[in-house]
Amino acid sequence: MKNEEETSNRPDNTAFTQQRLPAWQPMLSAGIVIPGFVVIGLAFIGVGVALFVTSQSIQVLERDYTAGDESSDHNCSLCVNEASCLCAVHFTLVKQFEGPVFFYYGLSNYFQNHRKYGVSRDDYQLSGDTSYFTDPQDDCVPYQYDSKNRPIVPCGSVANSMFNDTFKLYQIVGGQRKQVPFDGKGISWWTDYNLKYRNPSLVDGSLAKAFNGTVKPVNWPRAVYELDTSDASNNGFLNQDFLVWMRRAALPDFRKLYRRITEGEYKNGLPVGNYSLEINYNYPVRGFGGRKKVFFSNVTWMGGKNQFLEPEPIFPGLPAWATVGLDMTREEFRSILSKASEGKNAICDLLNFMYPYLLVIMLAAVVLSSFRVYIKKLGRRSGLKCEMLNTSASLTDRVKKGLVLKEAIITGLEDVEKRLHMLQQKLQMVQERRSRGKSDQCKRFRTGHSDSMPSCCSSFESLRDQCLS
Repeated sequence: MKNEEETSNRPDNTAFTQQRLPAWQPMLSAGIVIPGFVVIGLAFIGVGVALFVTSQSIQVLERDYTAGDESSDHNCSLCVNEASCLCAVHFTLVKQFEGPVFFYYGLSNYFQNHRKYGVSRDDYQLSGDTSYFTDPQDDCVPYQYDSKNRPIVPCGSVANSMFNDTFKLYQIVGGQRKQVPFDGKGISWWTDYNLKYRNPSLVDGSLAKAFNGTVKPVNWPRAVYELDTSDASNNGFLNQDFLVWMRRAALPDFRKLYRRITEGEYKNGLPVGNYSLEINYNYPVRGFGGRKKVFFSNVTWMGGKNQFLEPEPIFPGLPAWATVGLDMTREEFRSILSKASEGKNAICDLLNFMYPYLLVIMLAAVVLSSFRVYIKKLGRRSGLKCEMLNTSASLTDRVKKGLVLKEAIITGLEDVEKRLHMLQQKLQMVQERRSRGKSDQCKRFRTGHSDSMPSCCSSFESLRDQCLS
């Protein structure tokens, strides 16, 4: 019986189960590795240069409108002590802002990626399951029920903290305000709108009746089925602004798409002129030290402005070429030295060897100089003074002065140490002399020469105690 069980558990005698399939392993050699590294380096550097050049055509306009900051660009400092107020951000375009233009709002020091914040939602509610409307999940605490124990829909911290500032853009033409139309359709992720979120089934043709027995989140001015009063199809869990907010950001400083400018005479971009962005200031950020910003930007085939993505592919490409260069350098120099030792003319070979590396050095210099120009432009755009070289020079001078001061201090301490050593030697000599003088006096005293009693001793007893000690 035991032999039969072992036989039944034995794998089939096939090439796959017995691992007898033919295998192939590349034999790496210089003829394979070096061209591979060259191609990889060319690909990475090519992509990096393309991204960098393309990024230069992207325009970005950024304005901070946090309440409490005095600025000539906006009057939102008036909204410090008000829960809701109107303010405006003013800006001027001196160059055509190419379209299509994307308008974003941004928050800083806002940790949407915090775990307790991220799980504070009910995905069953958001998928349209009405059984969870009256009995929300415990993850939504403390925004599960209101003070009267009525269920909140949508529940949780993410939904409750939805951004609710609103914006209107006007162009100032001849002293009159001309509204720039915003397009808010399709600004959320396709998967969120079509797959992840669902509205509940209509009750008697009404979405509002599907939410009977529930209340809106605590910080919302209106219920979820009334988010967009101008478009009935943009309500409920499929509201575009709601979907954008529920897609949490990974970093504490982020921006989210609010609208696009793609309609009418502004389809090709924002023309030169003066503009005023009217803001309905509702969202508080001062309590957690946050800031609010608005962004105008256009995009290219690579997307929006990304200061990290642009130079990133260049750096893997350069080490690939450096690896090839080091390997070829060793082999080429060996052959050149062998030719020179045999009396052959090695100058031409040396020049041919150095030529491609000179081209690489020149290309690296061009890339670095372009990157330096890019850094300077970035500094100007952000309102900062790009004084990296002057700062480094001043720091170098300070370091040199610090080193000189350090040497002077060390020399002075050594001198003080020598003087202290000399003083210790002198004190030791004085103590030795005093001890020898006392011993002589005590000897004379013991032998009965009372007339040689030291004058410092006032009596026989004091001299005796001094000698005995």
